[in-house]
Amino acid sequence: MIYKIYLEKKCIICLWSYFRQILANCEASLEISRSELEKVWLYYEIAKANHELGNKSEIARTAIKKSIREAKSLRNLVWNINSCVLASRIEMKSQARTEARLLLQDALDCAKKMGNESVVDFLEVVST
Repeated sequence: MIYKIYLEKKCIICLWSYFRQILANCEASLEISRSELEKVWLYYEIAKANHELGNKSEIARTAIKKSIREAKSLRNLVWNINSCVLASRIEMKSQARTEARLLLQDALDCAKKMGNESVVDFLEVVST
């Protein structure tokens, strides 16, 4: 039993270290990035890492809003969907259900524009 608890703690520490490293790498890469699409992805990863670490929800929220804004300006529907879904997860964690639903609706609208029926079906189920 003690060994199992030790392994679980070690896994949690490993995950925490993993997300801290991702965060550091993404923040450093963002400073030198020239590609707008890369910035969308980096903002997404920064938001995801902060969300997974369970701290700095405002930083996660700010980063994912930047990702959404950049994806919309590039008219990149795939990254708009990805970013909206992550943003809805962040909002749900903060108990902002109305905002989460609106974000899922934005993702659904993008999926319909793409014509990806499997994503549309998934988002229709999740957003209800």
